[in-house]
Amino acid sequence: MSDFWTLSCEAGVDPRIKFALGIIATRFNEKLTVRDLTKSLGVSGSHFRYLFRKETGVTFQNFLREARLRAAAQRLLDDELSIKEIALSIGYRHVSNFNRDFSRRFNITPSRYRARRDGLE
Repeated sequence: MSDFWTLSCEAGVDPRIKFALGIIATRFNEKLTVRDLTKSLGVSGSHFRYLFRKETGVTFQNFLREARLRAAAQRLLDDELSIKEIALSIGYRHVSNFNRDFSRRFNITPSRYRARRDGLE
């Protein structure tokens, strides 16, 4: 998967996808849907999904999830917020979903990830 900033700066990337990447970069912690973006872009949901996958190599949902998990990983290292507070701050409504997604993505639980920072593991 490509990074937001790399894709949003590339000359050949569809401007509608650049716009969507900008929205994801600034509002990933909000409830974002394809419908929210397609209203602004004036394209159908199916066309947006096609364009997004063509330009990024992944689905909108997977890209959004990755953005959230990367932000969470950084916050687990930098912030003293609880895991629940971090999960909620990046757009997850249920901590169990966050824990599952984080563990799948990084092959370690959020608490163990943080424990490594603290030298406890």
